[in-house]
Amino acid sequence: MIRRRSAAVALLLAAGMLLAGCTGGPGQEHPGAASAAASSTPHATAVALTCEGMIPAATVKAFTAAGWTAEPGPLYVGDIRVAKGLQCTWGGQSSERAEVFGRGPIDAATAKEAEKQLLSQGWRRIDAPEGVYITAGKDMILNPDDEGFGMTYLFTDGWVKVASTKQGILLIADPS
Repeated sequence: MIRRRSAAVALLLAAGMLLAGCTGGPGQEHPGAASAAASSTPHATAVALTCEGMIPAATVKAFTAAGWTAEPGPLYVGDIRVAKGLQCTWGGQSSERAEVFGRGPIDAATAKEAEKQLLSQGWRRIDAPEGVYITAGKDMILNPDDEGFGMTYLFTDGWVKVASTKQGILLIADPS
């Protein structure tokens, strides 16, 4: 099971690095684009948020090649629903695990309330230049990434992202 987890993390990171080499960084590919071709205006037009458009096309291709599909659903931070958010759980019937990716707009007051709620439940706060990470406490982590992080939220100016691991957040496209 550890080998499967390591292989999946490696697959996710490799897909992100592949995309980074093509577009200048993870998350800069136009959501829903069929290829990883570079574009001078990667988010020139707004595109509806989808499971396939939220992460790099190379990652979607790797997941689907492995027989995985995405299950879309509402985005929650604790018990707070992010009204225009989307959370996708990628997995397969023969897989023992899944990957979660989500993103949505969030106002400052709701972000503070969500952060407060998670921290009261044992989550940890990490301040970083790109925003505030709220990550599962060490006793909550089932499948950590290479740095030991499990489920993690990233709060930025007006947005929240979530992934199964802190490293997974790198794969989520920035809002257009």
